[in-house]
Amino acid sequence: VVTLAMTKPYYAGDLNMTSVGDHCVLAAELHGNTAAVLGLDFDPAGDYLASCSGDGTIRLWYSKDFVAEDHKYHAITVPSDYAGFIKINSDSRTLVTVCHWSQTVRTYNIDCGAGGTVLEASVVHDMPNAHGAR
Repeated sequence: VVTLAMTKPYYAGDLNMTSVGDHCVLAAELHGNTAAVLGLDFDPAGDYLASCSGDGTIRLWYSKDFVAEDHKYHAITVPSDYAGFIKINSDSRTLVTVCHWSQTVRTYNIDCGAGGTVLEASVVHDMPNAHGAR
């Protein structure tokens, strides 16, 4: 479960969350990961949240769905490993991860359809441990 709580004003597209006094406001509770969430990153425009988990998955969440009860995501399986770090590039079309066991830096292309739905995320390149992924 990824729980997004904001302590300061946050704006992401049409999503506007603010704190009330010293109290956090629950923005969303995202269900899908079945192990600890190890990394989170919003794309620069605030349209997507990427999460990586010890369950061997990467999930791409569309932030406009945060206000709905049903939070849709696109899941990517990391074969025989899991990502311990995740970052969405400034172009919002490239995802960079570091696989835990192999210490491989892996990049994915993100293909989105109209309305922001993630259609596909495919591996573009693996850079093995020889490149110093730590």
